[in-house]
Amino acid sequence: MKISDYPKFESALSQGRPIIFLCGAGLSVSLGDHAKGWVGWLKEGKAYLSDVEAEELDRRFGSCSASELIDAASFLIEALRKNGNYTAYMDSTIGSLRVQNKKLANALALFVRCGDYFATTNYDKLLEEVTGLGYYTYNMPGKIVQMLSGQAEMSVIHLHGIYDAATNTDDIVADQKQYEDVIANQGAQFIQNLISTCTLVILGCGATVDDPNLKGFMSFASEQLHLNIPYFYLHKAGDDLSDLGPNVIPVCYGMEYSDLSNAVEDMPCMIFIERIKFREEDANY
Repeated sequence: MKISDYPKFESALSQGRPIIFLCGAGLSVSLGDHAKGWVGWLKEGKAYLSDVEAEELDRRFGSCSASELIDAASFLIEALRKNGNYTAYMDSTIGSLRVQNKKLANALALFVRCGDYFATTNYDKLLEEVTGLGYYTYNMPGKIVQMLSGQAEMSVIHLHGIYDAATNTDDIVADQKQYEDVIANQGAQFIQNLISTCTLVILGCGATVDDPNLKGFMSFASEQLHLNIPYFYLHKAGDDLSDLGPNVIPVCYGMEYSDLSNAVEDMPCMIFIERIKFREEDANY
């Protein structure tokens, strides 16, 4: 991918204001070199169920629409809590992930040095491992507001919660009840709407536009505030782009998922150089 082929994207990277990188399951898969996307994660739960329960979980996947996957998650989580295997399942899946793609990790770490932010829908701590940052979840809206205004320590924002066995933190948003709760959580919704007023670069978020919690915030700035803020959606050639909003600009990073590392690697240096220029010009002014 040549950034210069996308002038609006190039302009956004060159601006003086921080960018928020919105990261989904695809980025976790690339960073951790694993197959635990949303569907893969749920299917690994079958090993902790009875044969009858495993068959029922398969049935609930249906065509793997967002609503069907939430229904499958609801069934799985309830069954695992009842049979006592929930913690073992979470520890062996989300809790076991470690960074494997060092090239991508090094590139992402540079964004923090540029002063940019990470928000994610993932439950794992891969971005924390990459950046050395802590985390704030949707249950900590005050801290997130302070961070975005420079009054609190920079941390990764977890819009759908996190699973962290070391601190006994588990506020993930996966089943129907958890989705209903986060949608009714005014602090969480405020943070999402606040993030929507920033320039976003979307990495590995293939199903974000269908997510019942996030699909509203993707259009909030344009529809409710009448702001023309661009969101840049990095995608693989051939991906379905039919459901992207009018303010979402597709940026093709390559033919294969593995090309994402090369595309991301080119961004931090450009951002850093342009931020230095911007600060020097501002100081001279």
